[in-house]
Amino acid sequence: MRAERPQPARPRRRGGPLAAGGSRGPRLPGILPLAGGVLSDRYLDVAAPPPGSRIATAGERYYRGSYSADNLARVARLRDLARDNGFSTAGLALAWLRALPGVSAPIVSPSTEAQWQAVREAWEHNLDDGVLATVSDLFR
Repeated sequence: MRAERPQPARPRRRGGPLAAGGSRGPRLPGILPLAGGVLSDRYLDVAAPPPGSRIATAGERYYRGSYSADNLARVARLRDLARDNGFSTAGLALAWLRALPGVSAPIVSPSTEAQWQAVREAWEHNLDDGVLATVSDLFR
């Protein structure tokens, strides 16, 4: 019979499993950072999501509320802010997410050159506090 090895005592984490995030606090990856493409502005100038798009196939399941008139109006304002600051809409959205203190990294899966360009924009440029606050205020 095999003897069990004693296990070290594990400290109790207060506040849930993410409370022990080290000196920087809890950090999470940014999953689905562009809300199925809504934050890339691809749905702003179309009457309906194209058949087969993420919003058309799984919008209400994974991106609930993302494709609504109110949210699309916010995305239109985000697009204007992005253009005023030399970003694509997706690049600004990713740069904002990257700047949040509780996010370790946006998880992206670009497959087109435009998507890669948005990732490069977000990585290469830091946003000033004014732009960060404006984006935050858009989606409160």
